[in-house]
Amino acid sequence: MVYFDFCSLFEDDILDILNNISGCSIGKLANSINYFIPNNIGNNKGWIGCFLEYYINSFNVNKNIFCDIYNINLEIKTISVDFNNFPLQDTCILSFKLFNFLKLFSLKSKFFFKIYKILWILIVGNKGTSCLYKIIGKSFISILDKSDCKLLFNELYVLYELINFSDLNDLLPNLYTNCFRLQLIINDRNSINKNLIKEKIYFRLYLRKSFTGYLINNFYKKTS
Repeated sequence: MVYFDFCSLFEDDILDILNNISGCSIGKLANSINYFIPNNIGNNKGWIGCFLEYYINSFNVNKNIFCDIYNINLEIKTISVDFNNFPLQDTCILSFKLFNFLKLFSLKSKFFFKIYKILWILIVGNKGTSCLYKIIGKSFISILDKSDCKLLFNELYVLYELINFSDLNDLLPNLYTNCFRLQLIINDRNSINKNLIKEKIYFRLYLRKSFTGYLINNFYKKTS
């Protein structure tokens, strides 16, 4: 799950590049350009995203021009799916500390830019298959409408209220809404006190696979 920061490549160009490698295995494509494959690749969850970023960037003929990602307004993510294009896992979209939670409720927030417009790269394979043997599937762009954005912001606020009015030590490691999974991570739980708790915890926010399945049904299948 990575940002792509291109000035000389437009969305259609990136889609063309990705769709041209659709059907290739991750390992075969990486070996074809001598890209480094770590021995413990199963523990390197971000490796596929970094590799695809490197691959696409090799087509960028204007690498020296800096372009702000917020001007591009495009988030690019990989998503593991089975051979029926059903998501196999939730998709992490954001990590943040407790005291930054309120900052997410803005149309200029990092949260909004990470969900509004996403270029999805489908990674196809059965659950448990090594990522090197998984296949690059088709890619598509999802753009949320006002009703989808309102739904996600409302569900995020539900999570915020739950966190704000609960004893964090009593919360489960994962909190759920229809669209989100919020993972609560507390470093050194035994040493937490009320004065230090905001410095000791942070969150990972995931789109649940049911919601990414909805995106696939509403954007990928309409354009394929």
